This record gives sequence, structure tokens and C-alpha cells, in this order.
Amino acid sequence: MATFAYLGLLLLLLIALGAMLYALFPQRLARAGIAVERSLASVTPKQLAIAGFKICYLDGGTAGDDREALVLLHGIGADKDQWNRVTRCLRGRFRVIAPDLPGFGDSDKPPQADYSIPAQVENLKRFLDALGLDRVHLGGNSMGGLIAARFAARYQRRVITL
Repeated sequence: MATFAYLGLLLLLLIALGAMLYALFPQRLARAGIAVERSLASVTPKQLAIAGFKICYLDGGTAGDDREALVLLHGIGADKDQWNRVTRCLRGRFRVIAPDLPGFGDSDKPPQADYSIPAQVENLKRFLDALGLDRVHLGGNSMGGLIAARFAARYQRRVITL
């Protein structure tokens, strides 16, 4: 019985320590959690420049990767890291690329830029061009889904599946 009491006390102390660390260092813990998720997903943070924007993205592949590319677009209020858990399941089949769209996440956010859906479609085209990707699979969530659908409608020959 005493062993269970000690284990219960130890568990309670660990929970209290975790809560205290979170209260004192929320950003550090969040960054550490994202780093762990990226590592588990085997994605690498990268960046490139297109049309006046620095675009940050996660890449689950390398240049010359012979797997087909799957580009995942986040929704409004989200960023590239929303896809880390999904990427873990898809990396064996695809080279998974998840950009922060201009105006979101770690990508540039110039105040004078156009962030409309048509502008984001063109930004996606420039991003794919910069990566040398002629044809891709596209996936998206919320606003990212709308951008993917509009891109597919406008550039049909560049989309393998949507």
C-alpha cells in the first residue's frame, strides 16, 4: 500500500512540475514540442524567396527525391506545423511539402501585400516554380483547401490529384 502512495505522490509531483514549467516557459515548451513533432515527421525547415516574400516551409524530402510531391496548404490562422502529424503517415509514399503561405507563420507579412485568394494562388504557383515542381498532389484545410481548389482549376495540368 505504501508503494502506491509513493507512486501517486511522485506522479502528482511530476504533474505539478510540468504545470510550473509550462506557466514559466510556455513559448520554450511550445517550441520544444514543435521540434519533437518535426523530428518525428522527418521534415526539415527551409525557406526561399518568391516575388518579394520569404516563404518558410517544411520539406519531407530532398532535391532529386523521386517520390511525387504532396503540397499541403494550411487554413487561416494556422501554419505549416499543423501538418506534422499527418506528414508522419505520408512521407513513405510522398515527398511532403508544407509552406507557410505569405502572411502566415514564419513567412513574410508585408502590410502592403495582397493576401486575397487569387493572389495566394499565384504565390503558390511561384513557390512551386521556385522548387522546380511541375506537377504535384495538393491538399488543403479550410482556406488552404480553397487555394488548392482554385489552383487546380486554373493550372489543371500541374495538379495530379486534389
